[in-house]
Amino acid sequence: MSDLSVAVVGHANAGKTSLMRTLLRDSDFGEVADQAGTTRHVEGGALLIDETKRLALFDTPGLEDSIALLSILSDFFANEKVDGIERLQYFISHLSDYPDLQQEAKVLRALLNNDLIFYVIDLREPILGKYQDELKILSYAAKPIIPVLNFTQVDEENSQAWKNQLARLNFHAYVSFDNVHFKFSDELKIYKKMQTMLADKEAFLEDLIKLRELQWNETFNSAKKLVANLFIEASCVRYQAENNESAISQKTLLLQTISTPS
Repeated sequence: MSDLSVAVVGHANAGKTSLMRTLLRDSDFGEVADQAGTTRHVEGGALLIDETKRLALFDTPGLEDSIALLSILSDFFANEKVDGIERLQYFISHLSDYPDLQQEAKVLRALLNNDLIFYVIDLREPILGKYQDELKILSYAAKPIIPVLNFTQVDEENSQAWKNQLARLNFHAYVSFDNVHFKFSDELKIYKKMQTMLADKEAFLEDLIKLRELQWNETFNSAKKLVANLFIEASCVRYQAENNESAISQKTLLLQTISTPS
């Protein structure tokens, strides 16, 4: 089985599970709610390309205390030269010392175990320090990261502020994908962006793009047929009126009543 796996991460209530539902075409995947912390475990699904290839997606719990987590990670190996992966691995191996960060540890494992990271951003939120800390933590995993800008139907000023902040943190390869105002073209942009960041998976992702286009066209054509059949059936509807003087008199009286101004 040739797999490509993606960890979907971000702050609580940013739209991670909704993104998973949209990409998987599964409205029952996971649980979506207004309160934070709805997703408590890593849950997965897959897009099957054929019998030998699939794109696996993993929904993760929300990063709820990135400020504390980054502080802890930064304190490790203070006088030694170690990379971010070693910091993450050390934290996970000493997780018993940090019982309040169990959820964050699940996210860190997902970062290390997958090929690429979708970082989902709620554009309605102001740019706070905790989001910058999240991106710093993600960078420790040394994996390609694609920021996914969700809820794009906000004022342009707030959207541009986020894009500027991402650029300052050296994240230029973002994509816009609104779970509420879905556009299939935006989904294709995600896969194409993945192609640019995973050169060795370009052919794999091209097969996925062709499959998704085929499925979308089939769905769209089926919808057009349903609408066309509805119009035909509606145009064939006939109203059978009672053909007697009493019924005609009643209808005439009703029409006069409606047309007479009060």
